[in-house]
Formats: sequence, structure tokens, C-alpha cells
Amino acid sequence: MMRLWRSVVAAAVPGAIPWVGLVSHALFDAYICGNCDPKFGCAGDVQIFAFVTGVAWCCSVVGHAPACFVFRDVLYRVNTWRLTAAIIALTIGQGTLFALADSHLPGITLFGMMAAWVGLSAVYALLVLAALSLWAPD
Repeated sequence: MMRLWRSVVAAAVPGAIPWVGLVSHALFDAYICGNCDPKFGCAGDVQIFAFVTGVAWCCSVVGHAPACFVFRDVLYRVNTWRLTAAIIALTIGQGTLFALADSHLPGITLFGMMAAWVGLSAVYALLVLAALSLWAPD
């Protein structure tokens, strides 16, 4: 059971950390700075932002899950520090993907943007976990 949690953490946490940071920023912007949308209000603005970043988080989990399945043996045998370094690298990748989403992902349809997000998340997770497998102890 302990081994399963390492895969769950590697799949879910890299998307959760940017979600918490971005929703915290939206809360600060709405309630402390007073930058509220006139149509939706402060609460509606934060809820819409939380929904959009939540969809991005779900796309990240869907993209990371196959990579974690492929490299499950690597995730189980690395020490905690190397696993933490891989999670930090995946988190930086998700933050970068979110920052570049407006200009680099296909914005023709929402489904196309989500599919591109899942695909890029999967490729990035495969690259990070492949690098982790090179550092994994035998």
C-alpha cells in the first residue's frame, strides 16, 4: 500500500501545488486588492478561476498517470529525496505549462487545448521520470 502512494503523489501533487498557489493569488487579488469582476463579483471570480485551474490540474493528473504507471518500479525504489526532486521538477513543468498555455496551446477548441495539456504533461512526466530512472540506485 505504501508503494501505491508514491505513484499517487507523483501523479497528483505536481498539479496541486500550482493550483493552490494560483487560487491563493486569486483570493488575494479579489479580497485584499479589491480587483473583482463586475459581472460575477469577488466570489464568482475566484470560483471561475478555481474551476479553470482545477480542469488544468485534472489534465495534469491524466497526463502524469501513464508515466507513473510506466515508471512505477523506479518510483518505488528511489529514495525520498530523489522522489521529491522529481516532484519539484514536475511542478515547475506544470507551472511553466500553465504560464505558456495562453500563447502556445491550441485555443481553437477547449477539447483541443485540454488534449494538448494532457499530451504535454505526459511527455514532460516521461522525460522527468526517465531521468529519474538513470539516477535510481540498483
